[in-house]
Amino acid sequence: MTPELERLLSISEAARRLELSAQRVRALADEGRIHYVMSPLGRLFDPDEVERFRRTRGPFGRYQAPVEKTAAAK
Repeated sequence: MTPELERLLSISEAARRLELSAQRVRALADEGRIHYVMSPLGRLFDPDEVERFRRTRGPFGRYQAPVEKTAAAK
């Protein structure tokens, strides 16, 4: 495996980091909501992309817009 592919995550590894099922991660990838590359090993996910998705998702992998802090909350 090339060094570029070695740092990528399998569906099960991405699912573990996202605390979702592999089936849900596959569905999100099919919907184009999380990017992946195809390899002979199957779909592979960039750890940075998985982290970006984790930070911006709500329950069940739904997108959740970042909350703006109000002047009173700062």
